[in-house]
Amino acid sequence: MKIVDEHEKALLQALRDYPVLVHRNFCLYHAGERGDDYFDIDRMTCSRSTQMQLVKRLITEIRSLENKGLQYDRVAFIAKDAGPVGLIVLSSSLSQRLHRDVVVIRPWQKIRFDHIGIKGCVHRKGEAVLREGDRILLLDDVITTGNTQRRAIEIAERFNARITGIVCVFARQEEAVGRLKEETSVEHISSIWTHHELSALGFIPTPPQQLTDAHLAYRLAREAYPESEATEVGEALDKEVEEIVTRLLEERSIQAELPVREGLKNMYLNGMMSLLQRSKAK
Repeated sequence: MKIVDEHEKALLQALRDYPVLVHRNFCLYHAGERGDDYFDIDRMTCSRSTQMQLVKRLITEIRSLENKGLQYDRVAFIAKDAGPVGLIVLSSSLSQRLHRDVVVIRPWQKIRFDHIGIKGCVHRKGEAVLREGDRILLLDDVITTGNTQRRAIEIAERFNARITGIVCVFARQEEAVGRLKEETSVEHISSIWTHHELSALGFIPTPPQQLTDAHLAYRLAREAYPESEATEVGEALDKEVEEIVTRLLEERSIQAELPVREGLKNMYLNGMMSLLQRSKAK
């Protein structure tokens, strides 16, 4: 199970208080999709106290990747042309704590020359912001489809530099993280929270189709057991969770119809699925 430290507890409280997650129908600008959960990191980064909590939590995530072999010479941030400003607000604090210079990547600017798409310090006149062989850690607020991160990788590669790691605050589409690992040379990709985790914690409403999924226990069993054992394990798991829900309702003297009981059971199973997928990602 994921251990929640004091920094993360404070951040989870901030998610709820500001609120950072807004539930409404909106357009994911660069992803070209529609979504129901709008993650506005600016509501968190504009608070001085929450800024520091977020910086500390990001440092913890980065140190964890360093222990797994992550190496980098620069820290990169995305300059957005729409939506939340993102983590670029924290660039100074993170640069100081990581002891790395900052690079700003403009993945969606309609520009004529590559060198305008990336900004940062140079140490000698006429020198490029990125040098051949530079290793970059990219920090971003959200990974949805991965298009923005792919574009940043392409820009870095034009300078014969490479992005060796990506850390984001919220992985909206966890399968996109998997595709980034498969389709690019970036080995280390991590997030503070995933969609499943925030859903399990109650920050994101569980989709109605999941609440009524009669095969959720079986699908969860397939994630952890061979196909030959999945049916038996799924049936046992379904029965056990049903008993837990029944006991909780009886303890609180709550009378609930079958559809409500099934929904509560699937909410519990969704939380288990989140923990399982997180442990696999580690």
